[in-house]
Amino acid sequence: NKVQISKFVGDASQTIFEFLEKFEEIVRINHTARQKSMLLYSTYLSERIQQDMVTIKDDYPALREKLIKVYGRTSSIVSAKLAALRDIPAINQSSSSSTQAEFYRSVYANLASIQALPEMSGISEEELSISAYSESPMTDILRVLPDCCNNKFREQLTAKDLDCEFIAGKESFTILLRVVKQFYSNLEFSAKLHKSDREREVGKKKNATQPKVHSLQVDNGSTSDGNVQQVPV
Repeated sequence: NKVQISKFVGDASQTIFEFLEKFEEIVRINHTARQKSMLLYSTYLSERIQQDMVTIKDDYPALREKLIKVYGRTSSIVSAKLAALRDIPAINQSSSSSTQAEFYRSVYANLASIQALPEMSGISEEELSISAYSESPMTDILRVLPDCCNNKFREQLTAKDLDCEFIAGKESFTILLRVVKQFYSNLEFSAKLHKSDREREVGKKKNATQPKVHSLQVDNGSTSDGNVQQVPV
């Protein structure tokens, strides 16, 4: 299968480790170190990152090392993902079920990508505990979520006999991930139900506005059988 790789821009869309894994799969055969550096620099780095790497653009090992040093820190990766979380359009009680479902889907995807960092990017659980599961980042996440979700989350923490005031730890993060997923699933189901209701309502209105057609027998006096005309009423 062909490897799909997008340009590295240093945001939450992909970590430097995920990016380099794909890039090195592309160039693992029949590419010299210089060819790798030329391809990486000219094709797969954003203009801003190119400017930062221009002095070492012909040295692939140095280029790779600096990219990891700048963009591979756990704190930088998590910060980028939390910034993306804050950029998700907010919802309120008047938002449609489909809009709310999309919000929770986006939040869930973001949080799941954070929890998957050890597997996907080789980041240690210890580093992730500090950068993502400690009180400060957990508080940042909760600020993005509506009160109804936060209240359900705190109920779940209490049920597990966990601290619902000083919120931290992988277990609490996992519970939050599960609660967000449940909100997403419920709202997606609700959106489908309302969509079906709206479609039925539109169908009823459409049928009500169509003119009714009656067949009238018209005698023209020429034959025993009258002509039949359809006349809208």
